[in-house]
Amino acid sequence: MADVKESRVNQLDAAALDEELLSLLCGRVNEALKYFKAGLFTSIGPELQALLKLVVWKLTLYSNGSTIGQNLLNLEYKHAESTCSLSSRRAILFAFFTVGLPWLKERLEVLVRPFVAAENMSKVRDGVEWIETTIKLGNMLNFLIFLQQGKYCLLSERVLHIRNMSSTVQPLRQVQYEYMNRELLWHGFAEFLTFVLPLINVHRMKNILWRFIFSRKETPTSVETRTYADAATCAVCKKWPIIPHDIGCRHVYCYYCISSNVLAEEQFRCPSCGVRAKGMNSLQPVSVISNPLLTG
Repeated sequence: MADVKESRVNQLDAAALDEELLSLLCGRVNEALKYFKAGLFTSIGPELQALLKLVVWKLTLYSNGSTIGQNLLNLEYKHAESTCSLSSRRAILFAFFTVGLPWLKERLEVLVRPFVAAENMSKVRDGVEWIETTIKLGNMLNFLIFLQQGKYCLLSERVLHIRNMSSTVQPLRQVQYEYMNRELLWHGFAEFLTFVLPLINVHRMKNILWRFIFSRKETPTSVETRTYADAATCAVCKKWPIIPHDIGCRHVYCYYCISSNVLAEEQFRCPSCGVRAKGMNSLQPVSVISNPLLTG
């Protein structure tokens, strides 16, 4: 069998090839269906995609023990311990994880709607979202372990205890894999950031850091004390305010600057005087021309 470092690269390439080939097949099917009446197959889109995946699975993995990508890279699925060929039972379970679960996620709400009261459907959606997030976290952790150990590229492979192995004996290669390892580590780090960054409130962290670095005594102000200089400068971006708004203090903001911060942090504090916003309802438009306080 090829060495572990090579196996990592080949496994990732095989998975990428499978996804790309499936995407190409879906594209060809969509091209063929466009000649039918518009919207005729829209309602059964998940079923068509699942059926296409099953056809590919039957012709490749179930029949030959390897996917198209694995076959191109001289790989096949085998039992992790006994190195026996993939059994029919494990092939069917693999299809359940890769075909059945994605279809069930798309259709779960429709399937349970006759048995669940309307007021409880939100709980069903929350449950599905929680399960999906858990699976994504499991995939991320599995990938990090894969980078270290070099086996079980997919979470379903780890659950079924099957591995990608070379279908024929490979000669030893005198090649340094430092560049490939760097690419793998960067890919894993990018996957980690893709999962984590949406969970981080960047605006709130930036505001907290800003207040910590430039900490000073804050004195709440009111609209009555506003001057022309206050109205001519956005308190966030320090430029001329575009569609000026305020949150009840003397300072003025661009609508985008204040709305993005309030959406990220409902009780956003003015960076100049510390007045707290009270949600989007506290945003009020500012009329620079009609305000008599702005003449001096």
